[in-house]
Amino acid sequence: MSISALTSALLRFVKDVRSMGLMTALKGSIAKYGRGETSIKLTTGKNISIRCRNSDYSTLRQVFGDEEYQIGNAVVESDIIHCYQGILAAGNTPVIIDAGANIGLASLWFKSRFPKAAIVAIEPDPQNYEMLSKNVPADDLTSLQHAALGSREGFVSLSNHGLAWAVQTERTDQQNGVPIITIDQAANKVSKGVLLLVKIDIEGFESDLFSENLDWLDRVHAVFIEPHDWMNPKQNSSATFQRAFGARNFNVYVRGENLLYVKNG
Repeated sequence: MSISALTSALLRFVKDVRSMGLMTALKGSIAKYGRGETSIKLTTGKNISIRCRNSDYSTLRQVFGDEEYQIGNAVVESDIIHCYQGILAAGNTPVIIDAGANIGLASLWFKSRFPKAAIVAIEPDPQNYEMLSKNVPADDLTSLQHAALGSREGFVSLSNHGLAWAVQTERTDQQNGVPIITIDQAANKVSKGVLLLVKIDIEGFESDLFSENLDWLDRVHAVFIEPHDWMNPKQNSSATFQRAFGARNFNVYVRGENLLYVKNG
């Protein structure tokens, strides 16, 4: 390892210690070279499992270390909390959809910030879904869906040319593929549910999700979405969601690798 690479790794370790604690940073370093799974205690006090030699610790670092799903703006955060409280005050249940839930870390982040919201976590990859089930057990306010999120029902095939956070989906006519559910179907898993927030990290399949059946955008208050044009610039997977949000009254903010769209007014 070069001096510059060693320095960079050391600085990252120090940052991890400051944001997540010494034990988490040490276990993360061990996970880079270890085997099997290891248990880590989050800053919320909850124990979770991550796989060694995989992208799980990097995902943990993004969500709980770098806090990429933190709103990051006091006015915007107050607005979203006000909407959350208003849904509860009306006797309904705020719904947060975590699409591309991976091993469940974003779901746990949102559960810690909006404890009375119902989480619908959607993950198509069977290995990721197994870890999701360990880390985010289903209960009255948590629904786990082994599925892909798309604009309409159907099936997808899976491909992965990298680590666990890079599983891609593509529509297929094969009936033995992973089923697709829609935003409306996911939200309807919750009795008296009202859409509050949708987090979308689906490795380019956002081009399908935003291609049709967009009435849900008129009901949701905030959307976190990670663009994936960089994966295949010629595919322009962000085009459909750019058109969808551009036709509606949303403000947009940049949060790490994500865009946060929040309904204006």
